[in-house]
Amino acid sequence: MIRREASCLISTMAKSHRLLIIAGPRYAGKSVLAKRILPNHTYIDLESPGAMWFARNRPVEFFERCRGDLIIDGFHRAPELFKHIKGAAVKRRVVLITSRKPSQRIPRCAPPPSAPQPPASRRKTATSAATGAANTDIGIVTLLPPSIKELNSNHVSLERDEYIHRGFIPDAYKKKTDPRETQLNYLTALLQQDIAPLVRAENREAFKRFFRLLAERVGLALNLRTFAETVGVPPSVIIRWIRVLEAHFVIFSVPVCPSRFHIRTGAKAIKAPKFYFTDVGLAAYLLKIQTPEQVHRHPAVGNLFENLVVAEALKAACNQGRDVDMSYYRNRDGFEVDLILSKGCSIVPIEIKSSPKFNASFANNIRLFHSFAENIADGYVVYSGAGSDRVKDTKYVNFREVGEIVRG
Repeated sequence: MIRREASCLISTMAKSHRLLIIAGPRYAGKSVLAKRILPNHTYIDLESPGAMWFARNRPVEFFERCRGDLIIDGFHRAPELFKHIKGAAVKRRVVLITSRKPSQRIPRCAPPPSAPQPPASRRKTATSAATGAANTDIGIVTLLPPSIKELNSNHVSLERDEYIHRGFIPDAYKKKTDPRETQLNYLTALLQQDIAPLVRAENREAFKRFFRLLAERVGLALNLRTFAETVGVPPSVIIRWIRVLEAHFVIFSVPVCPSRFHIRTGAKAIKAPKFYFTDVGLAAYLLKIQTPEQVHRHPAVGNLFENLVVAEALKAACNQGRDVDMSYYRNRDGFEVDLILSKGCSIVPIEIKSSPKFNASFANNIRLFHSFAENIADGYVVYSGAGSDRVKDTKYVNFREVGEIVRG
């Protein structure tokens, strides 16, 4: 059992909100954590065919028969329940678990006072258009796979290439478990239960090709037109497939730095977003990396390491109930800052290097970036070395500490 940082956040929000949604990718540990934190809630799994049939065909009776506070796992599989959730949440507390992102029409509501607060514009009450729960205060917690900090607190400490190969799905850390088997189980469930109903049968092979190519291009600015030509489908299909993967927390995107920060390099900026896998282990699996020893010899090792670091930043924010404003910058002259965190009116530039050796030149782009943009805070180089070095306004940190940059 891996102790999770989000435990206190979920426990507090389950008490302060009559309706709580715990969303995140498959196999992230949502169900196990919810049942452990809320042992007095009745747990119902809609992955069970019988429970799903009953919920879909007799939604009113479903809530009448279920007494007390509820945990409904896989609630997106029974949309017929949505319009009855308001009444159910008035009489009891309801926790909904899903492997799909809640509708964008459901704003993230305020975390408990003990957690850092997102911007006021995001602290809202959910609307009836989203779930039929008019004027019902809905809490949303995003639970991603465990972070390096969480694993360390559970006495699990690995080297860089082991993290990339094994990934972060909790099942991969069970004794005598082959991480490739864990990734295969995850991929099979994802393709058969989540993706297959949304991808036309004649495009299944193209989708698998698209998925592998996405792993090859992880952390790179993705030109959708060129990518679509390589896969052999129209760009509109690629866009739809990307949205499907994002909706199921398989990948996430990092856009270019917003224009409000007035970056003036003299060269035209690239507009394409970069995409990363929520679990870097899945990207390694799709690249047919079979052992940790193969990671450092793989041509994509730098991109996989960047994926690891950016995903850790995202996990750190989600575990605190915060939104994180991440972006990057690259222009047509090849100048790039790998990751930019927006903190209020300032931005924090971060360079990501897979090397374990200190090199002062790693900070060159950050120093140059200070002359191009306004309101830049001290930057960071995240690499595989020991950290604790500094080059002028840039601090060098080990990749295990990237969460502290976000928390700080």
